Amino acid sequence: PYHLRFSPDMKWFVTAANRFNHIDIYRWQPEQAEAPMQLVQRIAASRTPSHLMIDSRSSVVYASIQDSDELMAIDLATQQPRWKIPVGKMPADVFLTPDDRLLLVALTGDEVVEVYDVSGAMPRQVKRLKTAAGAHAFRARGDGRHVFVSNRVANSISQIDLQTLEVTAEYAAPGGPDCIEMLADGKTLLVT
Repeated sequence: PYHLRFSPDMKWFVTAANRFNHIDIYRWQPEQAEAPMQLVQRIAASRTPSHLMIDSRSSVVYASIQDSDELMAIDLATQQPRWKIPVGKMPADVFLTPDDRLLLVALTGDEVVEVYDVSGAMPRQVKRLKTAAGAHAFRARGDGRHVFVSNRVANSISQIDLQTLEVTAEYAAPGGPDCIEMLADGKTLLVT
């Protein structure tokens, strides 16, 4: 698997098998020591499912489909796709706002983050937010208001204000920054 997520309720474990073009949903059963994960559903995806995000209610998983320029939502209760839509060039990481209403999609093949309202039956694009070339991976700042996105081509990190949907700071990050992690101190950002 390329990317994996546990649901907030620790009931589901979801993987994106990007070389095999599918998304696997496992039921997490830690009480069964010999088989703690049971494959429940394998969902075919277009070319290269990449990054995953599960909402706070453990009801839906969002997946970027990188080489098909698509975004998919999968219902975890039924283990079936809810919808699939076209998005910008080479979508990578996805990030949900704390209220589960807005989904941010980093476009590695562009210099923007697309923002979708996913509160209805179908998503609706609300903004294309210019960050920098190669927008790739998100990490929450931990203050409930800001999120960072790495910009692989531009060698930078952008800070996005989730209330205004604007870039409020830029940080140099030489070497093509990929994944990032914020330490508990709220001051230290680790960059790969």
